[in-house]
Amino acid sequence: MNQFSLHLNAQCDCVLILRSMVNVLCKRAKLSQIEKNRVGLAVDEVYANIVRHGYQRQAKPMDFHADMKKDDNGDDLLIFTFRDYAPVVNLSDWDCGEVKPCCAETIVPHGLGIPLIHTIMDQVKHEAFDDGNGWTVIYRSKKKIGEGK
Repeated sequence: MNQFSLHLNAQCDCVLILRSMVNVLCKRAKLSQIEKNRVGLAVDEVYANIVRHGYQRQAKPMDFHADMKKDDNGDDLLIFTFRDYAPVVNLSDWDCGEVKPCCAETIVPHGLGIPLIHTIMDQVKHEAFDDGNGWTVIYRSKKKIGEGK
């Protein structure tokens, strides 16, 4: 099976556990090292946002699911789902559209994570619940036909 689930009290050091789960799925999907690093970075960033901004760095419960499925074309989809119990996020005022090019003069701390996640992942979804948030990020393998098979 290509599914992993984890219930944890989210803390910064737990990112290592999540990254291990991501690495296993990336290996099974035969992703390149570059793809594996990018997917790991995007998953790390979602998790970091939950811990830092949602939970204000306090250890609180969170569920994480990692899954690999085949789409209708036989391509691998890596699906990562987070369920937090942080205050509900209102995305209506977030600008998650086109990622604008940046340079050293315009980079500022914070605020680059959401565009980074959107740049790496093929789909990014948020669902508001009465008691928290659901986050789903999906990556489609970029393998060329016939590669890795």
